[in-house]
Amino acid sequence: MQLLFCGQGKGTMGVDKKYMPTIMVILVGTFVGSLTQTLLTSALPRIVAELEVSVGLGQWFTTIYLLVIGIMVPTTSFLIGKFSTRQLFYTCMSLFFAGSLLALFSGNFMILLMGRVLQAMGTGILFPLLNVIVLELAPLHRRGFAMGIVGLAVSFAPAIAPTLSGWLNDTYGWQSIFLLLSVFSGAILLCSVFLLKNVNREEASGTLDKTSILLSSCGFGGLLLAFTSLSDYGLVHLLVIVPLAVGILSLVFFVRRQLRIKNPLLDVRIFKNRDFAVGTALISLYYFAFLGMGIVLPIYIQSYLGRTAFVSGLTLLPGAFLMAITSPISGWMLDRLGARATLIIGSAFLTGGTLLLVMTNASTPMGVLVADYCVRCIGLGFLIMPTTTWSVDSLDLKKIPDGVAVNNTMRQVMGAIGSALMVTVMSAAIAGSDFDSPTRAGVYGVHMSFLFSAILCAAALILAVIFVRGTKKETFKKDRRRTRHGGTNGRLFV
Repeated sequence: MQLLFCGQGKGTMGVDKKYMPTIMVILVGTFVGSLTQTLLTSALPRIVAELEVSVGLGQWFTTIYLLVIGIMVPTTSFLIGKFSTRQLFYTCMSLFFAGSLLALFSGNFMILLMGRVLQAMGTGILFPLLNVIVLELAPLHRRGFAMGIVGLAVSFAPAIAPTLSGWLNDTYGWQSIFLLLSVFSGAILLCSVFLLKNVNREEASGTLDKTSILLSSCGFGGLLLAFTSLSDYGLVHLLVIVPLAVGILSLVFFVRRQLRIKNPLLDVRIFKNRDFAVGTALISLYYFAFLGMGIVLPIYIQSYLGRTAFVSGLTLLPGAFLMAITSPISGWMLDRLGARATLIIGSAFLTGGTLLLVMTNASTPMGVLVADYCVRCIGLGFLIMPTTTWSVDSLDLKKIPDGVAVNNTMRQVMGAIGSALMVTVMSAAIAGSDFDSPTRAGVYGVHMSFLFSAILCAAALILAVIFVRGTKKETFKKDRRRTRHGGTNGRLFV
């Protein structure tokens, strides 16, 4: 806690101490929600076997979580301006708690899936709520470090989740995962009654556009259903073509509607800001690579290397700790060196680590696999929160909630699509291989998905080198410009 609380009335995040308990409660709640994104990855083979469903269908336990978050996030700009901090947090954690209990006592695929949907509905609001509060309350020159601390919740949690779920799955069964989540969310909800304070803000005007919600749900849901179905049915199939067409058309109409209505669900005009557009594209690629690998790597270790769920989780654990360590460091670098240097260094590590994984094979020692994954995680630690902070900071203060909503929407949706496509590439490569041994075919399929991820990471590196601007000097210019226009506190928080 010393990291957050120091000085007279301010923490090192630069936030007034009276708001720190509120930030900490929301941070812990977001940590648990973020943990749940990948908490089923190590347990997925066992769940699939017990519920007697295919791997392609079973991956919906992860992808539905990301999809619902992606659907919920666009509404948060309106919700944050319409309801108090306490009202939103109580609603989020109650939904998450109810979903955890439903999943705990589920006995079939559909009930477990509904539990995951309720969990995601709560988490989808927590992510932007935490980001908006920190971005609005922290001064610009401390935002990099402040968002680095936030990065512990949104990047460290999904990275340690496979280890935790592997141990719980091997020792007590996959139902124990949801028992733990029920206990955690119930305790957080209880603590919030005593610790959470409302953050004063100007209320939003207008009403929530239901048509926009329907179009965004059909758009993102259609795309994800199409990409998920690819692994089971191939490209030329009605269950792929129809959802893909519905998704694309819905998103086209969604964008057109946002440009025409007075109070858009997502203000897509902010993509006219070059830095924001580039930053959103980068964070989408990073999450695509991050969550997709989190699905495939445990399948590789358990199904084709013959290791337990706990061992597959342990393989990912050192990388998780390195990601946690580098997240605050990356915030410090962003504040001092600027976005360009930070993102190029991170992208280089991410691309290099992924290429190292491509060069492994079934006889590669586990220690080498762990080391390769660690290089990758160092890169992710330098990328996720700095990219978010840099892109959103390029916007006017009154547009920050819209920027956070758009950024989080793209991050979650691309993470879900990335997970689906990684499994699809793996399944297609296995089906098209000439190997007689199922194990050798499986290893080949996994490595093709690694190669696919490496190509995307390389594209992100090129994008960062060509388009990312942002130096320490530019940050101070932006700080002075915003100070002249009314200080660091904006329209929402006063």
